[in-house]
Amino acid sequence: MSRRNRTADTIPPPPTGALDATTLYIGDNGRVHCGALRCAGHTAHATGRDLGGMPVLRIDPDVVTRWAHMIGEPPACETCGRVATLIAGPDGASITRERAS
Repeated sequence: MSRRNRTADTIPPPPTGALDATTLYIGDNGRVHCGALRCAGHTAHATGRDLGGMPVLRIDPDVVTRWAHMIGEPPACETCGRVATLIAGPDGASITRERAS
């Protein structure tokens, strides 16, 4: 058996993630992102904390209401464009939808 095969056998599977891909979060620097690995980044996706170690906060419908009132539109993921709605899911997080093209 080659060294390459032994190394591949010992690599653990990737983490399932601490964030939900269909929920929006906000980091301590104000960046809004969904929980998808591509949008949240590896650190936040795996641990629920940003690179600075601060927890990312889930955006709930109350935040969506205040955000839309202050800014004029609901929060959206800065990478994929997923938009928050005023509907709460079973865990209390705001349900999101794909951005209309």
